[in-house]
Amino acid sequence: MKTDCSTLHYTSPAHGGWGVVRLAMLVPESYQLFVCPFACGRHGALGAIGHGLKDRLSYLYIDESDIVSGGYEDLIPEAVAELLEALEKRPKVLMIFVSCLDDLLGTDHESILAVLQEQHEDVRFTFCHMNPITLDTDNPPPVNIRRKMYGLLEPSEGKMRQVNLIGNPVQIRPESELFAFLQALGIQQVNHIAQFETFEAYQQMAAAQWNLVIAPPAVKPAIDMKDRLNIDFELACTNYREEDILNTYERLMKKLADKEEVRFDLEPYQRKARQAVREAREAVRDKPVFIDYTAVVFPFAAARALCEAGFHVAGIFARTVGEAEKEHADWIYEHMPEIQILNPIAYDIPTTIGAFPEDSIAIGFEAAYVTRARHVYGLVNNEGNYGFDGLVRLMQGIVHAVQVEEDLETLIKKYGLVI
Repeated sequence: MKTDCSTLHYTSPAHGGWGVVRLAMLVPESYQLFVCPFACGRHGALGAIGHGLKDRLSYLYIDESDIVSGGYEDLIPEAVAELLEALEKRPKVLMIFVSCLDDLLGTDHESILAVLQEQHEDVRFTFCHMNPITLDTDNPPPVNIRRKMYGLLEPSEGKMRQVNLIGNPVQIRPESELFAFLQALGIQQVNHIAQFETFEAYQQMAAAQWNLVIAPPAVKPAIDMKDRLNIDFELACTNYREEDILNTYERLMKKLADKEEVRFDLEPYQRKARQAVREAREAVRDKPVFIDYTAVVFPFAAARALCEAGFHVAGIFARTVGEAEKEHADWIYEHMPEIQILNPIAYDIPTTIGAFPEDSIAIGFEAAYVTRARHVYGLVNNEGNYGFDGLVRLMQGIVHAVQVEEDLETLIKKYGLVI
């Protein structure tokens, strides 16, 4: 299953969540300047307003004459100087975003950066990209922006028994057993970009010994950090199947343990998760469940977990099948061929809107919008879920969706989604 990005797409009003603007705002004491035509700035600006981030974002709008003449390259240093003069608080980092247009023009970013760094020695500068045309490449926006964010870390002289959690925009819930597990392995500190309030404190991540990749878009950044900062990494993505969770902990035990014999009893957490699954299964009964790729990073793996737990999974909304969950997709195709596989950006998806049982349960806003399900769990990008605690949280969200019917439009506005 692969999406052809050259065809006409449908984008629902439930689309959005963690775009490049919101992701890059995780860099502490940073500011963003977008250099683009008027139309390109609309989505980012509205999203920033919705999430309360508009005071860290400005625009340099360019017109046709700037583009044709190539003169907009000269406008950037002038705009930066004007912006820095106008800001009440001088940022430590200025992230200059360019749009798809820039990819076609081939702007010399390095020469512009050299000029800016010479003119403003106290500010770090980096060029970032808002270019959906790269979605089908090996460096799409979700990957590229993380490479830029972690690329701001400077090499550290020493390494400490610390780990960085990278790829997940929201910190893992402190209730997760992951932290007690890592402590048992001798890990002294766990870092995540969202915990730092200053750019100087953010540099602590460069001293970590390992990166744990919690979501696939951080794999390439982890490779970059290994080459540039000498930080080793291990895949440790969020999963909802017991077997996958246990396998992840087993790999981490071998990789991170500070001594040969380390014991950590996962059984209490496993029992709690199993109880949560039983309670959710009882609450859901035979209601059809739909799950989408905006809610969980691995929708086929999550759907398989639900199927194996006895839930009636009726549909999976996914744009592609990544290599990381091909095994689970194959299992779905072989054992549950009746499950509908729907591409939420297919041009004809509007013809299916509402053509599903009203009593359905939708996990994710995209699935909720298309199915018009009465029961919605507005999970986005696994937000904070990890390990057995993450499985408990997923089950609790499903139970809440069954017990409390909420208006989808209200949920979308509350979360801050914007098309």
